[in-house]
Amino acid sequence: VFCSESFPLFEYLRCKSNFGSPCIDATYKVCPKKPKFYQLFTIMAKVNNVAIPITWALMDKKTTLAYVAVLEHFKSTLAQHLQPKKFTVDYESGLASADLLVYPDALICRCYFHYLQALVRRLKSYGKNFMTQLENWEEAQIFVRKIAGLPFLPAHCISEAFEWLITQITSKSEGFLKDVFSKTSSRTPNMTS
Repeated sequence: VFCSESFPLFEYLRCKSNFGSPCIDATYKVCPKKPKFYQLFTIMAKVNNVAIPITWALMDKKTTLAYVAVLEHFKSTLAQHLQPKKFTVDYESGLASADLLVYPDALICRCYFHYLQALVRRLKSYGKNFMTQLENWEEAQIFVRKIAGLPFLPAHCISEAFEWLITQITSKSEGFLKDVFSKTSSRTPNMTS
């Protein structure tokens, strides 16, 4: 884990009684090959609605235990005075679990970019023919846009809205879309959590 405690932003955050809502993300493409690391993990502070990296960790695993170790070090050594009320993270369950273990009173918010990324990956997983049909079918495109808009609803309404959308699939589209977005589909990760 590394950061510059003399970095002006870190000093600014030290003066604040509350850290606000840090964003946490990792990338796999910019890690050193020797020694071999799996990911570069980044904690970002939000200042004036802009996420600015303040702490990085080179990690050789992406388990809940590994995330807990990094977050514990951040909390106990680098940012003892900061008590985030909310974290923005991707859809990786290990990271969300680790956040709650280290900061049990924090709220976990999911990142909209990562939600859309997961949605597009799921659609692409059905193959090129499926994507070609989707690109040429306005009804299906509108349905996908509605699914993409679910995170803008109040959290307690998302599951009900998702279920309602599924019931609105027309018989013409049923075979095409219902399997993709059904909660019971073996290929469908839970997009409503």
